[in-house]
Amino acid sequence: MELVDAAIKDKMPGVAITDNGNMFGMMEFFDYEFHCTCQAARRFFGHNLPNHQLQTVAAECGYCLENHHHALADAEACAWIAKEIL
Repeated sequence: MELVDAAIKDKMPGVAITDNGNMFGMMEFFDYEFHCTCQAARRFFGHNLPNHQLQTVAAECGYCLENHHHALADAEACAWIAKEIL
């Protein structure tokens, strides 16, 4: 539980374990609202996109994702998508 202890010490709202874009486990520490941009995109765009992959949804929302699979670039793309569709 060193990871959890460090997250609490640094006042992080939660931690997640991911593998290739799939969230396998998450532990929330505070009362924050969680949104999944993939699920939101599926609801918002429905069948109007060929898929709901990050780069496809980002492009549809007007964001140019040039560094896909780079953590910061992907996080910025998710933030842009959230701003546009949530």
